[in-house]
Amino acid sequence: MSSELEKNSLSCKSEDKGKPPLFKKGIEEKNGIIYDKGEPLAKFIFRMKQFQTYYYKNGNNKYYVRIAFVYKEETVEVDIPYDDLKKGKISKHIPPGFLQSKVFNRSIETMLCDSILGTIADLPKENFICLPFGYNIIKDRYVFNTGDRLINYSQLNHLIPKSDFFMKYSKPIPIQIYRNWISKFLESCNYPPVLLIAALVPYIFPLIDENKRVHYEFVVYIVGKSGCGKTEIAKLLVTPFTDNCNMISLSSDIDAIYDMSAFNDCSVLFDDLNVSDSDDIKRKKERTVAAIVETKQSVGKSIIDGKNTKINALPFITAEYILKREGFINRCLIVNIDDSFDPKNLTWLQKNHNIYISFINSFIDYICKNFKKLKYKVNKNLSNKNYMEDGKDTLRQPRISNIQFILTETLDILSEFIHLSKYTTGDFPSCYSTFVKSINECEEYTEELLKERSMDKEEHLIYELLSEIWDSQFGIVTNNETFFIEDIRNNPQSCPDRFVLYGKIKINHKKKNCFCFRGADTKRYLEHKISDRMIIKKLNEMDLIRTNENTIPVFKKVGMHTRFICLEKNDIANYLGVDHDYSPPDVQDETDISYNQNILNASENYSNCTQSDLDETVYLDFEAQMCGQSKNRTDNRNTLNILDLIEDMPTE
Repeated sequence: MSSELEKNSLSCKSEDKGKPPLFKKGIEEKNGIIYDKGEPLAKFIFRMKQFQTYYYKNGNNKYYVRIAFVYKEETVEVDIPYDDLKKGKISKHIPPGFLQSKVFNRSIETMLCDSILGTIADLPKENFICLPFGYNIIKDRYVFNTGDRLINYSQLNHLIPKSDFFMKYSKPIPIQIYRNWISKFLESCNYPPVLLIAALVPYIFPLIDENKRVHYEFVVYIVGKSGCGKTEIAKLLVTPFTDNCNMISLSSDIDAIYDMSAFNDCSVLFDDLNVSDSDDIKRKKERTVAAIVETKQSVGKSIIDGKNTKINALPFITAEYILKREGFINRCLIVNIDDSFDPKNLTWLQKNHNIYISFINSFIDYICKNFKKLKYKVNKNLSNKNYMEDGKDTLRQPRISNIQFILTETLDILSEFIHLSKYTTGDFPSCYSTFVKSINECEEYTEELLKERSMDKEEHLIYELLSEIWDSQFGIVTNNETFFIEDIRNNPQSCPDRFVLYGKIKINHKKKNCFCFRGADTKRYLEHKISDRMIIKKLNEMDLIRTNENTIPVFKKVGMHTRFICLEKNDIANYLGVDHDYSPPDVQDETDISYNQNILNASENYSNCTQSDLDETVYLDFEAQMCGQSKNRTDNRNTLNILDLIEDMPTE
């Protein structure tokens, strides 16, 4: 996705060439060439046009100087980053054919930059407001920024620089064409219809009240054997953009995975968890998957090493097997693909992908135009559904019901959009019921998987133990190291009341927040229903043991060589499906997680609104709010009401 900030040179002829540069003594322009004491320095002249400021919500503002390079009868305007000018770098921005390399050297380059910097204070200013990716509010209008186009932007043309974005598939297509495309999608028995509904969920998700959204977060987990076509169909459904910027391999480095947090209100694809991977690679990928799933139902931001790791988009994950974790399974929409796709159907979808992209654009446009009405309806329906489910014995599976609720709501909005009734007859009679059947099949499949997991009695015992450790309701956890060591020494053959220590434990040369306990004490606490060896085996299978050895001597410095099982707090949180920032009630947790409000600077995901003659004090107030210094916030991501801050903006 191209960045609107990395501007291409725009050739044009202009009568107003701008302000001349401020050259030092001895340098002059003559016959379209710059001379120093009679020696030619550059075979062009240049003029300063304007100073541009790009205001971002995260405070990482960008500054550019627009310069008109003039050579003979040709004028080319270029936006040069202010930082490059300060570093004395301008040669790479000079238009091709203008640069005379034989005489142009580093000293000349520095001189040109100094001349520009000496003039910019007197340049006219132009300010741009950068809209984050996804839904934005401009006054009472909802618009959607895809990074290279703006949806529902009519009557806002005067705010948008036409050179900074372009509209793709902006012409509406008759609803019947969308209905035909959906019918073709449903014709294949190998494409689970629920996948199409899931791909639409992120566009209706902002309709849910912000304080309730966390209950409906989930991950689409597509599982199938190698070569069945799961990756191909996922790519088709999650890419309503001009390139594959929202797709990434699970083998990618952690920084690339963190970059996915720049996307809002759309889907991102993580591909591919393979059976054939080595054990080390599988473990690495599984931890990545577990972290992605965990963060989807965590509150607030997740900041690691100063970077936001919270995935705001809806993750699609393709895999050849399912992670054996109860806390993982009930947070996913698990879509099982048994057979390979019909190549003809797949080819048809690929050839008609432009129809799907137009469909997504039109669907988003429909939501933008009816946002308030749909918001009221969705929240009312979800409240009613939760009320009806109240008291039902869900066996620790409320998330599965919530996933079903949000999928059904999405289907209902889709039905309204394409004028489909639940009772439609004619050319589209079974569409609604086909989608409902597919949603129910996925829910039933997930519940069966959970039942299979619960049949593993040993893992179930350990799951209950970890839940008790985390909740600490039974008083089995202490963070008093002295008390813990003394109690262990005084009870060599019995289980101490508080047999679990919580604190900073060194694992693989790094101190981590860990729960630490002996296998023998655990066996006694579980009334000998499971052996020491089986406890370690199951914890290994659950990927909860991070040490080079299964157990380690934690207190060698105090002469205690007893070996302990040490489990990292974050790993247990991932497995149980709880928030990382949650701590046992009676433990003072020295958590290292910082809830910094900074967001990744992903300039490629922004389009711009502009206004040339804005009052400077308004922009100072606006920038303060961008940097988090204002108390008036309407949304912690991207629903900043720009025109409430900037009033009386002129029209064209």
